[in-house]
Amino acid sequence: MNFILRTDFLNFLHENGEVALRVAQQLSETYHAAIAEMRSIGLSHSAGEKLARFLLDWCADHGEGNAEIHATLTLTHEEIGQMIGASRETVTRLFADFKKKQLLQMKGATLIVRNKAGLQSLAGNWVFSVAAEIYDAIYSRTDYRASPNGCSLRATSSRPAPVRKLEVPFLDAKNSQRSKA
Repeated sequence: MNFILRTDFLNFLHENGEVALRVAQQLSETYHAAIAEMRSIGLSHSAGEKLARFLLDWCADHGEGNAEIHATLTLTHEEIGQMIGASRETVTRLFADFKKKQLLQMKGATLIVRNKAGLQSLAGNWVFSVAAEIYDAIYSRTDYRASPNGCSLRATSSRPAPVRKLEVPFLDAKNSQRSKA
């Protein structure tokens, strides 16, 4: 396995602005996913809420269908429990409870969500939908471009929503030195 020296990598990023932007976007997405997972586990009030959020996220990434969502779930109850901070027994009990409430059904490795609204209700729908909307607005449909003076970012959207402008304070070397004095 070969490694790149830190200085060489930083020089490469400095010389190739587009690559530096892509690296920053990837780091941002990874950071966002980690924070979302911590928030989901840490702010959930119950194991049922955590499992419902997990299943909704899984179906969003791996599922198909509108009225009923079908997704292949290859994880064991033990693995799901580790991901949501619950025991295998709790995950098994919650799956049985969700099946009894007719929220979902399992056929082999296929998860069938029969009542997405019910699952969203258990997950705290308002938090889930707001977070999804924010994520979608930032990562999926928005293109940020720096203005010529470097003092603001202009966010353009591929959908017909209005263009948003975000002002970002800009510090040059003189302003930075002045504020330290």
